[in-house]
Amino acid sequence: MRNTVELNAREYRAADEGAAEANAAEREPLLVLHGLFGNQGNWGLHSKALAERYRVIGIDLRNHGESPHAPELDYQSMAEDVRALIEAREL
Repeated sequence: MRNTVELNAREYRAADEGAAEANAAEREPLLVLHGLFGNQGNWGLHSKALAERYRVIGIDLRNHGESPHAPELDYQSMAEDVRALIEAREL
């Protein structure tokens, strides 16, 4: 396993935070990954809408958004970072 970085991640909430908030942890997780030169905020509007049905977690990949920068920037390293986040959050 390569060196991983702790990714910046945001959990989105449903517009109606009443009853929806109470069972957010019970919903199926949905990880939202941005594209090249993006960040998790690029999907903000869609993530909020999807939060009505899923536990939506937006992620800034390494060297993007508010996540740490690292010299390695390849698909394998980014995948390992996401795997570490999944394991840390027990998803």
